[in-house]
Amino acid sequence: MIAGIELGGTKTVVATGTAAGQIVEETRIPTTTPDETLAHAIRWLQERGAPIAIGIAAFGPVGIVRGRENYGQLLATPKPGWAGFSLTGALSAAFPDTRLTLDTDVNAAALAEARLGAATGLSDVAYITIGTGIGGGILSGGHLIHGALHPEFGHLKLPRHPGDEFPGVCPFHHDCLEGLASGPAIAARWGKPAHELPASHPAWETQAWYLAHGILALTAIVSPARVVVGGGVSQAPGLHDRIQEILREIAAGYFPPVLDDNFVVAPALGQNAGICVRGGSRAWSKCRHLRSLAPRRSSVTDRVELKDRSLSHEWVGPCGILTDDPPCRPFHFPRQSRHRRDPARCRSAGRTKSACRLPSPRRILRPSRRHRARGKRPANPAQWCSQP
Repeated sequence: MIAGIELGGTKTVVATGTAAGQIVEETRIPTTTPDETLAHAIRWLQERGAPIAIGIAAFGPVGIVRGRENYGQLLATPKPGWAGFSLTGALSAAFPDTRLTLDTDVNAAALAEARLGAATGLSDVAYITIGTGIGGGILSGGHLIHGALHPEFGHLKLPRHPGDEFPGVCPFHHDCLEGLASGPAIAARWGKPAHELPASHPAWETQAWYLAHGILALTAIVSPARVVVGGGVSQAPGLHDRIQEILREIAAGYFPPVLDDNFVVAPALGQNAGICVRGGSRAWSKCRHLRSLAPRRSSVTDRVELKDRSLSHEWVGPCGILTDDPPCRPFHFPRQSRHRRDPARCRSAGRTKSACRLPSPRRILRPSRRHRARGKRPANPAQWCSQP
């Protein structure tokens, strides 16, 4: 059994599922105090047995860089009582033999939408959530962006809407994007929560204006091919279309991706994006990080991509699980007698023909004959060899 926990500012989702991202069973609980929320989640999981892996998608800011002292801890969050609480510490104490994987809720949602949802097949995707706060997850070149901390899209400082004198509600920056356009900001500005405002209310024009300017800044920096806007506030009718219209106007034709009619879209996975990827493929990242991952198959059209170590083809690990995740280190193909060459590319790069040798597309890494005869799969990647 594998499990996923999506820790949001308002509610927490706990689920069990499969490596394909399918949810088998789930429960939703209010996000109250750290001890109460995690105790409820742990008790629910223990009633179903000890999972072999748990993926955690948490609101931020949170320490997600392994090896640092703050790994697994909530940092300077405005949510009372959560700053300094260790998520990984609480779960490790309850499940000592379970592998834990941690990332932000928006990064998890970005990965899920790129694999299973509204941005399937794209390697440059941004996911923005608008709810209790505003956050952004970024998938760039097929990799989630972390940096020294992780992206904090909601705390961008933007130009003010003409005539807007609202001071903002962010306890740190007051009139940052989150302070002006989050769920609490809408309630404070207009006197009603977002779900009680009709579609014709002027609040949505202001909301679209600020989000469009935030997405423009994001586009100028990370250049996503698609921006998925989710969260409870984003469910207002017509909001995505209005964001797209304002974004095209202020982009002034400079950014080609913005001209795509599907540049700003709603999430295809709805409110389950984070829990799908936490309880699914990211939870078994143990297989993903084995150096013995190799391309399963390549066609004639994929040969140049294969030479460039492209991440667009499928990879298969020793466990036999198919994934489109690349190995964590560059994969070096063994020299083989059968190969393909690209003389034009060699001449343009000033290299010899021997530098363009490619492995046969029919060859993949398999266990050696000795291990296959015993019906075993070696744990050491060095014991794997190439067989036709």
